[in-house]
Amino acid sequence: MLGISVIKMFGSNRCVQTETDQYVVFSRFFLVKRLAINDLVKVRHARYGIVHQQIKYIDSNGIVWLADDENNGLDTLQMGPIQPHMIIGKAVFYF
Repeated sequence: MLGISVIKMFGSNRCVQTETDQYVVFSRFFLVKRLAINDLVKVRHARYGIVHQQIKYIDSNGIVWLADDENNGLDTLQMGPIQPHMIIGKAVFYF
């Protein structure tokens, strides 16, 4: 509602930046130009729904490639290219 969401990261939706059972605050107010490698983002994916993953690569056209650092998670090829408009939040705080 206010552009902020709090997600508890655990098990299969946990990434390398977060510790076990840690909360992450996502904000939808961010500049796409300021996205960087290893940022944790919230994405509305056509096949997988809402996913939380790290940015692994940003190409010269601004297309974002995501990957999960866990062995059982989605890899870059499964996720495919992510258009900037598909990114609906960026992690801004961990606790």
